[in-house]
Amino acid sequence: MVDLNEKEKIEEQETEVETEETVEEVKEENKEESLELSNEENNEEEQAEETLPEMTPIVEVETLYDYKVLKYCNMYIYRVKRHSSIVSLIMAIVFIAISAIILYTSIVNKNNNYIFGIMTILLAIWVIISIFTEERKIDRSLVNYFKTHAPVKQKFSFDKEKIRITAVVNGEERQADYPWAYVTEIHAVPEYFYLFLNGSAPIVLDRSDDAIVTGTREDLENLIREESALKPCKEYNKPVVKRLVDVTYYVPAVEEAEANEEEKEDKEEKEEDNNQ
Repeated sequence: MVDLNEKEKIEEQETEVETEETVEEVKEENKEESLELSNEENNEEEQAEETLPEMTPIVEVETLYDYKVLKYCNMYIYRVKRHSSIVSLIMAIVFIAISAIILYTSIVNKNNNYIFGIMTILLAIWVIISIFTEERKIDRSLVNYFKTHAPVKQKFSFDKEKIRITAVVNGEERQADYPWAYVTEIHAVPEYFYLFLNGSAPIVLDRSDDAIVTGTREDLENLIREESALKPCKEYNKPVVKRLVDVTYYVPAVEEAEANEEEKEDKEEKEEDNNQ
């Protein structure tokens, strides 16, 4: 015979196990629901970050970052902003002075220690050559770059508070806002404005009338003049670039196929016109 007390104990243990299992199931369901809610909240936050508020710009400018734009920008930073040519020339003069001292002491002391003086002279010559070949190096690097990259067009929208940058990346339009406080310096050449941001590449604004999308060129000039009064500003009117070379731009496969189709259609239309 089975004792009733033992039966009751067994039944209580079974009910406890069942209740523990149900509690664990409820916890897992709650965890899954909380994870789903958190994922939905994160997605909503990402969407909120991606969608920027509406903006009524004073002026909008489109800049195509092609060979000419990048060439002017690199040469301006090299020659004007960083004064690299002057620094290199000073280094060359210092090397020549050091080599002269080494050669003089070696001659006076008769220690035949000419090799260090000759190496220093060669180093000075190399620095001088690099001053005159820097533009060719930039040309070579840009030509190689555009063999695998197509020019990128960016639109810059301006109001009194911020700058909005719009660009198409991998077929998707992306936007980002930068307050005017992020602009640390403003530089101007006859062809472009350069707005230097904190630790990043400058914004290049094309000053031609064709680049203006909204507003006028006078609106752009007035806005830059107002902001230049509050920040370090430099206007450089001397020529920055000596020469421009011909560049063959990279064309993606889809665009290349479309271009080939357009060329075929143009040829067919010309042949039909000739036949007529």
